Amino acid sequence: MTALWGAATAVLWIALALWAAWHVLLHKKLAQSRLLWLISIAVFPIVGAMVYALIGVDRIGRRATIKELRNQDVRGEISALLEADRSQSGAPFETEGLPDHLDDFAHLLAKLSRYRAATHNRVDLIDGGDKLFPRLLGAIDAAQSFVVLETYIYDCDAIGTQVLQALRRASQRGVSCYLLYDAIGSLNLDLVAVSEAQADGVRISPFASRSLLRGRFQINLRNHRKIVVVDGTVGFTGGTNISARHTTQKDVGVTSEDCHFEVKGLAVHQLMAAFAEDWHYATGEKLVEPKFFPESVPAGEATCRMLPSGPDGDREIWHKTLVAGIHNATRVVRLQSPYFIPDEALMMAMTTAAQRGVQVQLIVPVRSDHRYVDWAMKSSFAELLEGGVEVWRREPPFVHSKLLVLDDGWATIGSANVDPRSFHLNYELNLGIVGEDAVGQIVGYFEAQRERSERLPPEWAAARGPIVRAWSSFWSLWSPLL
Repeated sequence: MTALWGAATAVLWIALALWAAWHVLLHKKLAQSRLLWLISIAVFPIVGAMVYALIGVDRIGRRATIKELRNQDVRGEISALLEADRSQSGAPFETEGLPDHLDDFAHLLAKLSRYRAATHNRVDLIDGGDKLFPRLLGAIDAAQSFVVLETYIYDCDAIGTQVLQALRRASQRGVSCYLLYDAIGSLNLDLVAVSEAQADGVRISPFASRSLLRGRFQINLRNHRKIVVVDGTVGFTGGTNISARHTTQKDVGVTSEDCHFEVKGLAVHQLMAAFAEDWHYATGEKLVEPKFFPESVPAGEATCRMLPSGPDGDREIWHKTLVAGIHNATRVVRLQSPYFIPDEALMMAMTTAAQRGVQVQLIVPVRSDHRYVDWAMKSSFAELLEGGVEVWRREPPFVHSKLLVLDDGWATIGSANVDPRSFHLNYELNLGIVGEDAVGQIVGYFEAQRERSERLPPEWAAARGPIVRAWSSFWSLWSPLL
């Protein structure tokens, strides 16, 4: 009997491994990803097949389709509210204020994004959490109608507690408050504090469950967006999470520097629209009352267009924007990202731009918060340096900022990193910006970061030993999974 059970178990494991390999060949689009999974399953048939069944099976398409269907369920009502204020939105293209050679790029943005170019906005760069969180708390304390907050990481530390208390105070005085967090990113969220806030009327929901027993579990479908909208008149977006790790406070673990942006004007409605779709997906509740989209007031000279990206109907918008933008630049490309794991299309865009005379500048941290990502990042530097790209490495503390500037005339800021997760898997949110003052702030921030960075010399790659190069190359093989 023991031998029979052993044989049956062996057959079962072989069948699982064969199924996993067959599923990889049929459903994995990237050749590198297919190869990695097949090698893992061949070398470790049992463990490899089980891991693939748990996290490798592409549930993204089905989950993303569900989200897109729910988006469409509410999108028409949101669009009607946005249309009501279109008289102040200007032309559908960002051609005014852009250099002529970027007109084709502006038309591409209009094709990629379902949002129009919104004129008469004010965009203010906020450098660091020490400056951001007091402004954010002040905006919540001044709210009269509603507050919505969406974040990837919500830590119930000194900062997270203050924000939650501010939401509770606002709710107690009759303000409608909503908090949407990512279940995978917000592992340090205090559920007791959440329950207390909910008792005071704050509406709180995860974007998707992290429970294996619930149907929405998916480690890859992460909501990486950062959105705050207060009363429909002021918004905040960028790369900063709700965490004391983005401040200079002591004893908070690995700290990071970041920049965030305060937005006023019609573009705030677009931030609200993105939140309303995500909230509807998570809870089924529609936030389509006119109070969420009040009549906008011109606030500045910047033209903004929201560029949502994700595995749903906004598939790969960030990747297409990044690659096309670099191809269209003629003078200078400024790119900063805490994680830099490019694909072949991006590497080609950056090196060919440099070779045709464009000054391509990349800023990455000397050390991120993930060592394996650091090793993988270094594998791309040799090709970039050989192609004429300037690679600058910012000294600690870890810099978490994400931004792109083309010819100092167009910029985008937001949540998206330069890596496969932000390209293909995460729900991201960036804001495209045209306007001398707003873009000038971003260029000034980039230049300040560059002054604190060290440029890699052309001979950097040759000076690295073969073992170090091989180690980096090994980790770059896993880039589709990082």
